[in-house]
Amino acid sequence: MDQSPHGLAKEKANQSQAMTITELHKGEKARVLSLKHDHEGHWRKLAAFGILPGALLELRQKWPGLVISVGFSEIGLDEEIANLIEVEIENEEEQSKSRSLIE
Repeated sequence: MDQSPHGLAKEKANQSQAMTITELHKGEKARVLSLKHDHEGHWRKLAAFGILPGALLELRQKWPGLVISVGFSEIGLDEEIANLIEVEIENEEEQSKSRSLIE
């Protein structure tokens, strides 16, 4: 880890961009940064669905339950589980790069 003032500021800026899926707006795309580990092992189930660090997801629905799309799958999540998934909103430039890599 970079301990220089510039490195620490960069790390702090990256942390401030992290949020959970529950904070996204419908239709927003985000990249998974990390999965929080809980005592019930929900992260294992999320990983089995392809929700892993680096995965691109989209919030499809917020009410009455959260629905996300990951790859070609749509997954319903309750708020407790959704709060275990830390994401960063994808900007348009990154989304374009992701699309061109897939095509």
